[in-house]
Amino acid sequence: MHTKQGRSWIVIAATSLMTLSLFAASSSAGADRELARDWTLRGVDGVPLNFFQHAADRPVVLVFWATWCPYGRALMPHLEKLRQEFAQARVNFYALNIWEDADPVAYMTDNDYGSHLLLKADEVAKTYGVMGTPGLFVVDTDRVVRDERKAGSSPTPVESDVRFVLETWLGETIR
Repeated sequence: MHTKQGRSWIVIAATSLMTLSLFAASSSAGADRELARDWTLRGVDGVPLNFFQHAADRPVVLVFWATWCPYGRALMPHLEKLRQEFAQARVNFYALNIWEDADPVAYMTDNDYGSHLLLKADEVAKTYGVMGTPGLFVVDTDRVVRDERKAGSSPTPVESDVRFVLETWLGETIR
């Protein structure tokens, strides 16, 4: 006879196994994995930055955002926390500003965010299929997209998911 508590453990175990298998499927080698697209955008200094050249052999977190978006503003402190946490692992964080009508440079400076800020990324957002802000992509050193969100989500699960992907892919030893 199954108890309510016993059924709860079965549901938790099944959910955990599904999550792990989905992650394993998305992380496994294969031709069906999505590759990140290259781009060149100008930074705050006006100098062009080429994604593939700049990222070189580093894992990357890309966030497509705008100052007017409440979801983007809510997510940015979480990404800054992750940026600092994974600095030793040499993870690059890029903030690609899209659909902007304010001053993203002042916003990043006022909030002391250290991601590489790139301006006027509207066309790049289209090539990545971003439907809303913030869009987020975690890319490994082989330019494989390990995690993606093409529109806004609550910041806490995004932070947890990005951390999980980075820790799983990078391994605890290099942090």
